[in-house]
Amino acid sequence: QESLFSPAWKTLLLEQPQSQTNVLVSLTQAGPHGGDSLLVSAVKRPSDRLGITVQQAAHAWVDAYCQ
Repeated sequence: QESLFSPAWKTLLLEQPQSQTNVLVSLTQAGPHGGDSLLVSAVKRPSDRLGITVQQAAHAWVDAYCQ
């Protein structure tokens, strides 16, 4: 199964845990021209590619984030 959480983000969060709030704020903001946030896009893409529900993809993303 394809990773739902980039290794670069994991490295950033592990090395600088105080940055977690900034990362989450950035991920949940709507795009500059409206539309989906980065987080919504990050969940929808693998949902479409892997043929899983958005809910399953969201759970996988949160699980990966919490590791």
